[in-house]
Amino acid sequence: MFYKTTLFWLLTLGLVSMTPAYANISADTLTEEQDKQALSVDQSAEAEQNQSSTYRLPDALKRILVPGISVSQQFSAQSGLTGWVLSREDNHTLVYTTADGKTLITGTLLDHKGNNLSEFYTKRYLPEADFALLAQAYSIAQKSELQEHKAKSQGAGGSDNSVLYVFFDPNCPYCQFAWQALEVYQQQGAEIRWIPVAYLQPDSRIKATALLQSEQPEHSLRAVMMQQEILPMPEEGIGIESEQALSFNMQLMKRFALQGTPAFVWLDSEQQLQSYSGMPKLATFAEMTGQKEQPQKAPELARFR
Repeated sequence: MFYKTTLFWLLTLGLVSMTPAYANISADTLTEEQDKQALSVDQSAEAEQNQSSTYRLPDALKRILVPGISVSQQFSAQSGLTGWVLSREDNHTLVYTTADGKTLITGTLLDHKGNNLSEFYTKRYLPEADFALLAQAYSIAQKSELQEHKAKSQGAGGSDNSVLYVFFDPNCPYCQFAWQALEVYQQQGAEIRWIPVAYLQPDSRIKATALLQSEQPEHSLRAVMMQQEILPMPEEGIGIESEQALSFNMQLMKRFALQGTPAFVWLDSEQQLQSYSGMPKLATFAEMTGQKEQPQKAPELARFR
């Protein structure tokens, strides 16, 4: 799982490349991006060299830096690690190096108590994204009759500030647990928008596309999350619009510096942006949705209490 998360972030920052089908990028896009990089190497390399020269970069970090990627910040992390903020235009991520500078660590960093240090460092050292950007995501809205009534009563002046956004990969088992835990909150009026991405398995892109192109997306989402059926490849194939939608969703996930799926973004009671990557404790869903904690009876959720 951590390998997949690491791979996702290296892909999105452009530090490694894969076949277009897996990376969810077309061959034309790759060629265009490579051409752009080739044209800008001379201009960008000098600027990045000047910027990175303010830091003493360890060998393990030097080996992965390519034109277009810069080191924008250095900080002291847990257990003698050094944290680094890597940036490419408006996209940022964190990596860590060991004290001897010979080993590079990426992905989710946990301490001995299970605390997600990557979340803490992300909020502290990475620039905060604008919550309003999530309204542009290609998502599947999960609404109850109660929520629909609430939306109508608010009229055109309604706000998306109470929406919980969840990034998910159709092949992510913990996303299925999250969907199951959130269903009771959705029934109580919470609006939840599920944003499909595709990176865990080679067929994730097919499944995510099937959801986006479904004539009944909510029904299809439930079928996937309840493992009731496997969505087939759309008869019309994967359209360019679906490719672009998945690519855009991946860019959003990267923009919010989310580490793998499921990943949640919401505004708290003080309208401050909050995010969480991974399957949280069940009580956390009350905070995410702004509701009181709801009972969870499913035995498979017991380990998340």
